[in-house]
Amino acid sequence: MNKSVYVKKRFYIVLFAIVTALILPTFFGFTPYSAQQAERNTLTVRYRNAEFCYYDDLIAPTDHLVAEELYENCVNAAPDKKSAYVKSLVKRGFSKKKALLAAYPRLDRFFDEIAKSVYSDKTDSTIKFRPDYDEKFVITPESDGVAADETQFYAQVYEAWQLSATAEIFLTTKKISPTVTAEDNKTLTFLRGRFSTDYSRSTEARKNNIALALKKINGVVIKQGGQFSFNATVGNRTRLNGYETSKIIVGGKYVDGVGGGVCQVSTTLYNAALLSGVDIDEANGHSLPPSYVEPSFDAMVNSGSCDLKFSNNTGGDLFIRTACDGKIATVEFYGKKNPYRIVRKSVITHRDEVPADEIITDYEGKYFSPEDESGTLTRVKTGLAGFESEGYLLYYQDGTLRFTRRIRRDKYLPIRGILAKKP
Repeated sequence: MNKSVYVKKRFYIVLFAIVTALILPTFFGFTPYSAQQAERNTLTVRYRNAEFCYYDDLIAPTDHLVAEELYENCVNAAPDKKSAYVKSLVKRGFSKKKALLAAYPRLDRFFDEIAKSVYSDKTDSTIKFRPDYDEKFVITPESDGVAADETQFYAQVYEAWQLSATAEIFLTTKKISPTVTAEDNKTLTFLRGRFSTDYSRSTEARKNNIALALKKINGVVIKQGGQFSFNATVGNRTRLNGYETSKIIVGGKYVDGVGGGVCQVSTTLYNAALLSGVDIDEANGHSLPPSYVEPSFDAMVNSGSCDLKFSNNTGGDLFIRTACDGKIATVEFYGKKNPYRIVRKSVITHRDEVPADEIITDYEGKYFSPEDESGTLTRVKTGLAGFESEGYLLYYQDGTLRFTRRIRRDKYLPIRGILAKKP
C-alpha cells in the first residue's frame, strides 16, 4: 500500500472516532462526556463502621449505537429526568433492579463491590470422633453467614433517588443459615448397637490377632449410603502385618493358620451391625460352630473369597468404636437413634446323631501313665453332632414386639470325638 494513502486512511479513522465520541452525543441531545454537569446522582451506603460511595459519572459513548442507547435510557441525563425514567420503567412492570440498571449501568458493579466486602460465609458444625476418650464426640458450634440483600439494596436506592439525587442508605443484609447445626450433629451420637464376645481362654497369639484386627476398625466412620468391607479395612492377615499362627477352621477341621482369631472380630462386628439395624450385604458362616457366639450369628472371613460387608442406611454417619482388654472384645456403633430395640434369636431346627468316636493309639504315652493297663481308653476330644440352625432378629418398639425377621439358615458339620488307647 502507498504510504501517503495509508497516512490518509489512518487520519480518517481517527477523525471518525472523534466525531463519534464528541459530535454524535450532542446530536442526540445530551452533554459531551468532557463537559461538567451541575448535578449528578450520588449514593452513600453505610454498613456498621464502613462507608461506600457511588458517584453517577458520565459515560462516554464509543460509537453511534452506544450513544443512542445511552440517550434512550437517560444514562447521561440530569437526575430528575433519570428518576422519572426509572419510575416509568417500574410502572411498566420492570423490577427496580432492572429499571435502575437501565439508567445507572455501573450500579451493579458498585453493589458487587459492597457485597464482596460485607460477605462472610456460614460455618457448619462438625463432629470429631474420638473413640478412645471418655468424651467420644467433640461437636463444634455452627455460625451464621452474612450477605448483602440485593433486592433490598435496589429497593432502597430506588426510593432514595426518587426523593433526592443525593442519597444515603443503610445496607440491609440477610442471614446465611448453616447447613449442619450442633443439634443436627448431636442426633448422630446415639449408641445404636453394642456386642461383645469372650476370648479370655485364647492363646497369646490369638489374642494378638484379635487386638490387631480390632485396632484397624476402631474409629471408622461410614457415610450415609456408604459400604463397609472387613477385608478392605483390616487388610491381609500376614506375618508381615503382625499376625501370628493360631487355630483356624478349614474344611470342617481346626488347623494352624496365620491370623487365627480374626473371625471372632468379624463375628463381633457382625452382631453389633445387626443390632444397629444396618443392611448386611455379605456374611458367611463357618463350617463348624464357633464357641464364642450362638449358631447362625457367626461371620467367617478370609483374605481371599469371604468378606463381611454392610451398608449404612441409617440416614446419617455411622461411627464404629472397638475395644479389647485381653478378655472381652467389644464393638459399638454410634449414629442416629435406632427406632427399634433389636434382639437376636438362634433356633436349632435339626440335629444329627453324634458321629462315632475316632480311636487313636497312644504310642507316645501322652495320655496314659505306666500303671495303666494295655487297651485302656481315655477321651481326648468330645464329639458333636452336626445340626441346622436359623437366625432371627426381633424388632421391639416401646416395649412391644413389632415384627420378626429371619436373616439366615446354616448347616454345621459334625465333629468326631477322639478316644486314645493305650497300646
